[in-house]
This record gives sequence, C-alpha cells and structure tokens, in this order.
Amino acid sequence: MFSKRLFISLILLCGFLSLSQAQQTISLEELLSKALANNMGLQQQALQADIEQLDAEKSNAVFLPRVNASYSFGRTNDPLNVFGTKLKQKIIQQADFAPDLLNNPDGMNSYNALVKVEQPIFNLDGIYMRSAARAKALASKHQLAYGKEYLTFQVKQLFAQLQLLYAANDVLEKAKKTVEANVNLVENLSKQGYTKPSDELEVNVRLTDMENKILNNKINIQNLSDQLYYIMGQDAKETLKPTTEIKEIPSTVGLLPQSNLETERDDLLAYRAGIDAQKNMLKASRSKFSPRVNAFGQYEINNHKLFQGDADNYMVGMRLSWNLFNGTQNIKDIQKNKVALEKAEVAYEDYLTKSQAELNKAHRDVENALAKIALAEKALNQAKESYRIRKNRFEEGLEKTTDLLKDDSAVEEKHLNYLQELFQLKVAVYYIEFLTSTK
Repeated sequence: MFSKRLFISLILLCGFLSLSQAQQTISLEELLSKALANNMGLQQQALQADIEQLDAEKSNAVFLPRVNASYSFGRTNDPLNVFGTKLKQKIIQQADFAPDLLNNPDGMNSYNALVKVEQPIFNLDGIYMRSAARAKALASKHQLAYGKEYLTFQVKQLFAQLQLLYAANDVLEKAKKTVEANVNLVENLSKQGYTKPSDELEVNVRLTDMENKILNNKINIQNLSDQLYYIMGQDAKETLKPTTEIKEIPSTVGLLPQSNLETERDDLLAYRAGIDAQKNMLKASRSKFSPRVNAFGQYEINNHKLFQGDADNYMVGMRLSWNLFNGTQNIKDIQKNKVALEKAEVAYEDYLTKSQAELNKAHRDVENALAKIALAEKALNQAKESYRIRKNRFEEGLEKTTDLLKDDSAVEEKHLNYLQELFQLKVAVYYIEFLTSTK
C-alpha cells in the first residue's frame, strides 16, 4: 500500500514541479495597464473607431469642390470636328469657309488641356448623410470607451479568480497535511490493533483524492495565467501569481452608487448616437426629393502642337437639378429608414430596461454575498470545532474512521465555500463599478 501511494505521489509531484517551477508576481494595476495598452480586441475596436472617423471626414466632400484635370490628344478629318477644333485653337481664316475645305478637310491634330471644377452649393441629402456619418463616428468612440470599461471589469474578475485559485491551493495543501497526519495516525493505531485494514484504505483514498484536487487546481491556475497573458496581448510565459489575496475586499464596497441607472454610460451614449445617425439617414432619404444646386466651371487650352498654344477659353455656371421621380426607390428608402429608426429606438429602451435590471441584481448580489460570507465563516468555524472534537474522540477509539474523514472533508468544503463567497462579493462589486462607470 505504501509503495503504491509513493508511486502515485511521485507522478503528481512531477506535475506540480512543471507547473510551479517558474512564477511571476503581478498586481491588478500592472495587469490593467498592460491589458488596456496591448489587448488585441481593444486595438481592433480602436481601428474601427478610426475607420468611422475617416468616413465622417470623407463626408465633408458635400461642401468641398471637385477638381479634375486632363490632357488629351486626338486627330480627325471629320468636317464638323475639324472646324470646331480650329475654332478652339483660334486659327480660323477666311479660306476655311470654302465649301470644298469645309466638306473635305485634311486630318488635324488636337491637343487639349482641360481643368473642370464643380462646387456643391446646396445638397440637403448630402448634408444629412454627413451628419449621420459624424453620429456613427461618435457612436464608435463611445463603443471604444465602453470596450475599455468592460475589459477593465473582465481583468478584475479574472484577477479575483486567480486570487481564489491560489487561496484554494493553500486550503488544499493544508487539508492534505491534515490527511497525511491522519494517515500516520491510522497506521500507528493499526499497528496497535485498534483499526481495521479498511480504515487505512479509506484514509489513503482520501489522500489520493486531495492530491488530485491539488493537481487540478494547479492546472486551472496555469490555464487562467495563459488567459490573462492573452488579454495582455502577450505570449504565455511563467505562471502568474497575484500580489494580493482574495481576502482583501474592494474599498468601494461600502460606497457603491445607488440603484439608479446612470444614463451617461458610454454604451448608452453609443446607442443614442446610433439613433441620431438613423434619424439623419431618414432625413437624408426624404431630402432626395429636394433640388440640388451646384456651381461648375472649366478652363481649357487647345493647340495643334504638344504642350503649346495660348488658345484658351472658359465656362462657368450653376446647375439646378431635381430628381422628380426615381421609380419607388426613394419612397422605399424612406420607409426602410423609418422602420430602422423605430427598431433602434425599441432596442435602446430594451437595453435600458435590461441594464437597470442588471444593476438591481448586482446590488442584491453584494448584499447576498455579504450575508453569505458571515454564514460561511460561521459554518467554517463550526466545522473546525466539530473536526477537533471528532479527532480527539477518534484517538481515544470512540469514533469511526469514516466519521473522522467526513468531518475533515467538511472543513475543506466549508473553507472553499467561504473563499467562493469572497470571490462572489468581489465580482459583484466590480460589476456595479462597471455598470455605473461614466466619464
């Protein structure tokens, strides 16, 4: 029995050494700083915000001129084009009006330098589209800020979970030492004939169970460390160890905001900016029925030789255009944007209701966790006292091994439950801070 247990312990020890040979301590502040600076998901959100901002800046074209320059060459003997080209090149002579020359001209080269300018004056649909693009950019900025707040909450939650795992490891290691002491006690009593072989088997099974729990807990620590490295945008390295313990409760637990929802949260601001964007989209679709006014102008130089000539001309003017009917496209665009606006408003109200319910629940979770911590601590003390009494009676031969192991297991269970309640309190506090965070 002893050799078998020794073999199992050696295997588990190899696993422990591989997990704990390199550790890196890290504070919550350091973890938050690295995550906010290097998290790849957050970087993607920042790039998306940049894209939306560039789209908003691109919409400034509704006010800016469009300039196009070209230089072209052509050769023709088409009577009409030849005469027109001569006019543009300002080389018409009296002989050019001869009927034979008009009807059968020689081929002629034409070099043309042309600059065209179009200046928007009044395009109402474009103005509203610009406002919609700016609102979308603002919504994207608020989404980025909200992403940072959520990442902060996520990091705090995972850090508390890491604290929980290390605290649980201490409990399990302590429980293992207690079980080892019980193994020695039962073996000594067995030599004296006070216990049965089955008693020795039971305590060894309990010891193996503890070793399995410790190994699983260490694996969970390594997995969580890898997850935190990913959040920090780094490759997995040493096992992370928190610089503080789970027992350190956030100082804000007694200063939490009331249960009223803060409407200036970035996620709610993003929703409202999205609604503004949709309102402007609806206005833009309606404005397609309004006329457009644009100014235009052009300047050109013509010659029969390359890069030469002073035969220039210009034209300036204004254009009023009005798209009176475009099938049902404009009408359907209005209907579509109207429905989309109603959907966005309903989604916002639904999100408000859901957020208020989440905040109310988080406050109740804090109150519940505080009450459960007191009860869990009381239950732990009772379990410890029960085990102490049971062990004394066991040493006197007045208790069964099964009952001793049951009380030993109860101490471990109650201690882990106490730590779990501390973890739940921390998460609830962090969640309230997240739900009530504003600029």
